[in-house]
Amino acid sequence: MFVAALSTNDHTMYDWIVDSGAMQHMTFEQEWFITYKDISPKRVFMGDDTVLEAIGKGNIKATM
Repeated sequence: MFVAALSTNDHTMYDWIVDSGAMQHMTFEQEWFITYKDISPKRVFMGDDTVLEAIGKGNIKATM
């Protein structure tokens, strides 16, 4: 498994932590998608037991 984390203290809401053990990743920024498709809302369970709704899916181009 590969995990990358930022090591500076000036994090923003646009920082991502890459976790290769994750099956999928999420963002609230729809404009970041290079492809996007609306889907029927699906419940997503977070690690802290909260539940969010996914309303779309697609691809995001990331630069590392």
